[in-house]
Amino acid sequence: MKKLYKLTKQMYVFYIIILILLFIVIISNKKLIISSKIEEKINTYINKNYKDLKKELKISKLKINNKTYYKQLSNKSNKNLFFIVKYKNKKITSTYNNNYIKGNNFIKIIEKNIKKDIFNLTKEEFNIKLTNTLDNYPKTIKDKIIKNNKLYKLKIYNINHNLYISNWTKEELIKKIKDLNKILKDNKINYANLNLKIKNTNKSYIINVSNITSKIIENNNFSIIINDIMNLNNSKIIKENNIKIKEE
Repeated sequence: MKKLYKLTKQMYVFYIIILILLFIVIISNKKLIISSKIEEKINTYINKNYKDLKKELKISKLKINNKTYYKQLSNKSNKNLFFIVKYKNKKITSTYNNNYIKGNNFIKIIEKNIKKDIFNLTKEEFNIKLTNTLDNYPKTIKDKIIKNNKLYKLKIYNINHNLYISNWTKEELIKKIKDLNKILKDNKINYANLNLKIKNTNKSYIINVSNITSKIIENNNFSIIINDIMNLNNSKIIKENNIKIKEE
């Protein structure tokens, strides 16, 4: 009797295991079928909307994250330039315009790379901001940005920098800015604009100055420009050079 009970119990456990395995197989197959159908929809969307870009794009396998199905489409020349086509709640959406055309995420990576390159050359920290979104650069420049080769040489970015002055004089400020420009120029760092936060270390006094170019710094009238900056004088020469001054 005991042997029969034991055998019955074992058979019961065996059947339970079989049922669980069958359930897992059914669920897995169902998920696979759903995934295949969704992938087909995503592929149809990609073929319809990005047919002309297929030669320049590398398309990832279908990925699933928290009931969101998606594929990543990356530029073959630079994997950091990519966009996502995703399926969620029976809707397909794409980040093509923001992430591929404008290059919003890509630009942040480029800015970090330029910052790193400049630091390696000068051993100084500078904050970098590209002057445009990717779609607003000419095609020749855009292609160079995508290839990401020594971009610090291209006039596509602004440098934001804190400049500390202990001796608050025109001569001291001219020297500081010219020395900074020389360091950048000697290393072939070809910025578009220099935006400075000029801080008087002896007083709580700060002037923000933007749109200073290398050409302005090397101009014979630079002494007059600095004098107007220090006096917060929005003069004719300041306006002509599109320089912005603001006291903080």
